[in-house]
Amino acid sequence: MERRELAGSLHQPFTTGRGFGVEKVEKAGFENIWSVVPPPPPRRLVETPDLKLLRDVLTGREAVSSSRMEGTWSTIDEVLSPAAADSGRTASVSVRGYANALVHAFQVIERQGLDALSPELLCELHEWFMEKDPHFRGVAGRLRAPGLPGDVVQIGSFRS
Repeated sequence: MERRELAGSLHQPFTTGRGFGVEKVEKAGFENIWSVVPPPPPRRLVETPDLKLLRDVLTGREAVSSSRMEGTWSTIDEVLSPAAADSGRTASVSVRGYANALVHAFQVIERQGLDALSPELLCELHEWFMEKDPHFRGVAGRLRAPGLPGDVVQIGSFRS
C-alpha cells in the first residue's frame, strides 16, 4: 500500500495528542518505511442493515464452531435460515438457540455496558440456549455446583 492510498485523516503525521496518523521510521535500512497508527474504533456503532447482517453471520459462525466442540453439528445456512427453525433437526435448533443467545447478550451489553456481565446474565443466556438442546442433562439457567445434576461436563468421548 502506498501512503497516498490511506484515508484522508491518516495522511497527517502521528502526534500523541491526536493519537493517530503516519510516522516515518528513523532507522538505517528503513528509509522508505512508514508506520500507520489508526484511530481508535468508535465507542458506539450505529446499526445499519449491513452491520446487522455482518453481526448475524459472525454470530452464526461462532455458534456453529463452538457447538461442534461439543459434538453438535449444524451449518451456517441452517442457523441463518428461518426455514431451518422448522426443519426438525435438533442440532440446528440447538445451535440457532445459541446464536440467538449471543445476539441477546450483545444487545444487553450495548444497552447496559460491561456492568451487564453478571452471573444473572450468564444464567439467563444458559437457560436461553440449553432449554432447546434435547441432549442437555442438567438444569438450564443454573450455575454448575459439585454434587448437583449436570455438574460434570465432558467434551468429546472417553477412549480406552
